[in-house]
Amino acid sequence: MSFSVPEKRSGRRIAWVVCLCFLVLSQGAIAQTLQPKTALPSGGQTPAQRAPSGTPQAPQQTPQWVVGCTNADSGLDCRAAQTLVYQQEGRNIQVSAVVRIAPDTKKPQLILQVPLGVQLPVGITIQFGKQQAKSIPFQSCNMNGCLAEYAVSQAEITSLAKGTNLTLSVRTPDNTSLRVSVPAAGFAAAYAKMTAE
Repeated sequence: MSFSVPEKRSGRRIAWVVCLCFLVLSQGAIAQTLQPKTALPSGGQTPAQRAPSGTPQAPQQTPQWVVGCTNADSGLDCRAAQTLVYQQEGRNIQVSAVVRIAPDTKKPQLILQVPLGVQLPVGITIQFGKQQAKSIPFQSCNMNGCLAEYAVSQAEITSLAKGTNLTLSVRTPDNTSLRVSVPAAGFAAAYAKMTAE
């Protein structure tokens, strides 16, 4: 027995695979630069030991937005991505944000990846600076984490480009809120490069 996948769903699936590949390829280099230093600060405690339970310790080095484009039938498929590695209770928590311009619609999309072990029905809450927070559902999960997609507005893109950080919040199975900030620094240059391709 055979069946065919509708062309629209097939294209969307390919776009997800391309974004996942981009995340995987960019994570290695970025994650290495974001690992906290091994030397203990004064007091002999690691950042993870000093952080309150449920509060990730921010990376000690400045994250980078990485731009990449691939050829697609409908034009260039370009993305600006940032991967951050936080410390929480002695373990690494990896969070990725990708702004993608779909070659067919030319509209920006925000794709987020958070670690496994989150409450799926709750989804992920996003907030651009002090704007009203929005809850978006998870699309899928794989061995690298759980993914959510959001049709980001031009006003929100402009806000990021002006330096407004993006805050992400998820709930863990024990109902603890995990809240991290995605720095906007460098996004304006990355987005300009991505849209100029």
